[in-house]
Amino acid sequence: MNLNSTTYNLERMAICYQSQGLRIFPVRPGVKGPYKKDSWGDRLRKSSMVRVPTVDQIHDFWAMYPEANIAFFPGPESGVSVIDLDVEKHVDGRETLKKNGVGFLIDDALRVHTPSGGLHLYFKYTPALPDYVNAASTRGIDIRNSIKGYILLPPSSAVPKYSQDGNTFVEYRFEGIDPYGFQVDLLPNFPDLPDPDFFWKLRKQGTKSKKGNFKKRPYENLPTAYLPTGAQVIQRTWTEEEVEQNRKRQEQKNDLKGQLASSKIIEFTNSQNKLQQLVSKQGDPHEGNMPLPKRQTRKAAKGLVDRQRKKNYLQAPPSKHCSYHRVYANYQIDGIHYWVLLNFRDKFKPGSALPRVWESQDGTTYVNWDNEMVSLNFNERYPAEEYLGREIPLPRGRRSKGF
Repeated sequence: MNLNSTTYNLERMAICYQSQGLRIFPVRPGVKGPYKKDSWGDRLRKSSMVRVPTVDQIHDFWAMYPEANIAFFPGPESGVSVIDLDVEKHVDGRETLKKNGVGFLIDDALRVHTPSGGLHLYFKYTPALPDYVNAASTRGIDIRNSIKGYILLPPSSAVPKYSQDGNTFVEYRFEGIDPYGFQVDLLPNFPDLPDPDFFWKLRKQGTKSKKGNFKKRPYENLPTAYLPTGAQVIQRTWTEEEVEQNRKRQEQKNDLKGQLASSKIIEFTNSQNKLQQLVSKQGDPHEGNMPLPKRQTRKAAKGLVDRQRKKNYLQAPPSKHCSYHRVYANYQIDGIHYWVLLNFRDKFKPGSALPRVWESQDGTTYVNWDNEMVSLNFNERYPAEEYLGREIPLPRGRRSKGF
């Protein structure tokens, strides 16, 4: 993952926010989405709904996942209210405030600039704002004032919503203050509004669908299992050929989702183009935008799994939290494959032909890497199945000299 470089340590920042009483929790690196259900990150998110996390909980998680983003639940528990102003192709939340005579809120608030070019306006908690509003699509404004929704904190990073470069990560940043200088007690009070009901009216308007919001794909007469979750489906007349093509597309995606989920390689995407790009990058070419046949889909998914499992070595490139290149060997212990860190401090040129894996008289295990025998550091090992599609975390304890 090509995250934006930063001088801030996310673990230290999380502890700093925790000391302010914020209900913080981790979300996945580089995005705003939470960790999958029943995972460690998901349990911390649910715990933060009822209590402030402990320093030990923060340290343990970010030591294992140092690039995890920091999120928190605004509201009375954290003492913070947040107005989220989105800037999209057809709507701008800043202009909405100005047109309704409350543009002064932008100047009064502590401002956080978001990767997509929008703003988060921070105030001390106020019951004058609704607990939760989703009106970004219609008015460019969201309200986060309870545990019903969360906000990412600086210096978390994400890809801008309309970015053409999928590897460009941009950080959330405070305007005018350093993140370490953030204090809840110094947040501005929420001012009186000319129309006290303005934000409460948005709560009803947020669910309105835009006129002419027709879906690009035919959904008529499709089983509900093939429809996007919560989709506002507008009925139109489609030919039988279009309906059948869409049904096959959705069925093929669901089939590949099951194959990839069972292999724990990647989190499945609902984008057909991204899905086909993934298969193509792994050496399974396809033509055009037509869905892959079911047999080819299963073969492609199996190929993804097999190629990952057959790798003898896994190379972890430098990141903003680890400045050196790490190499892990695929080593089997009691029938389970592990990624085990290579210790380049202990290596030698083999004087005679040795097997790929060799154990010395003192019990040290060596593997053949680039015509050198390098010892394995069994203190840093991770089950291969679990880490096929995830980043290997930063080595614990002292850093050994990397490759």
